[in-house]
Amino acid sequence: MTPPRPPRTDEIRRLVHALREPIGAFVIHASLIEDDDLNDEAREHVRALLSNVERMVGALAAITSRFGLELGDSTPLALIADGSRRANGAHR
Repeated sequence: MTPPRPPRTDEIRRLVHALREPIGAFVIHASLIEDDDLNDEAREHVRALLSNVERMVGALAAITSRFGLELGDSTPLALIADGSRRANGAHR
């Protein structure tokens, strides 16, 4: 059996984009939940979720940077920057 060929750069770029898209959507939805009236325990769970997403985004950024795969400057991190939405009056 022939071993699989290594992936091409364009294939890896498509895979990175395929990962970024749902992560970005997750950040948006979790951020909207964070804006709801939550008790302290629920708010802490949302913050933990967003913290883990930030770690995923950082890992993707490291991969794209290390292998020169960056296609643009889009990142969901701006949405989860501490206080960024609240500063714009988004928080109730």
